Amino acid sequence: MDTIIEYIASMFSYLIIAMPTFVVIRFLWLNLRNERITPLHEAGVVLFFSFIIGLFALTFDQDASDQQTAVNSVPFKVFVDTFNAIQDAGFWEPFTINLLGNIIVFMPIGLLLPLLWGRFNAKRAILTGFLISLFIESTQLALDRSSDIDDLILNTFGALIGYGIYRCIPAVTAKRFKQFSR
Repeated sequence: MDTIIEYIASMFSYLIIAMPTFVVIRFLWLNLRNERITPLHEAGVVLFFSFIIGLFALTFDQDASDQQTAVNSVPFKVFVDTFNAIQDAGFWEPFTINLLGNIIVFMPIGLLLPLLWGRFNAKRAILTGFLISLFIESTQLALDRSSDIDDLILNTFGALIGYGIYRCIPAVTAKRFKQFSR
């Protein structure tokens, strides 16, 4: 749990720097295109990009990320390693960080993309989650850090679950979110 709190704390410094810049650029972009600004939608867009900035902060922040340079190209190896850690030593942190963390951190992508922009169907939302994860894993390789095919699989699965949650939103609730979407 301490590791997760450290990750979240490291994101805030990046948000403080990046968010004002993002808001100004977004405002100028919308004015340039003469698009109508819907406050609820824009709040959702700011929330989504805050999440993306925080996600990338974890990739680039030396203090928040691991310092290992291992590369795992064997699919589902993390499942075996996690199972062994729990069975042999009762060590649950790999399950919390590797499995749950990688899934949960990408659920907002699958949920928020179609909620904010209606054109994001399942394929687009999940593909976007996959591509963001691929970018992160490739960047970690370039930075000589740990990179894992299982992270790519779990992150994509998280985007899928997020989209599933979006699809489970009842039609009545979806009508309330109409102002949230474009």
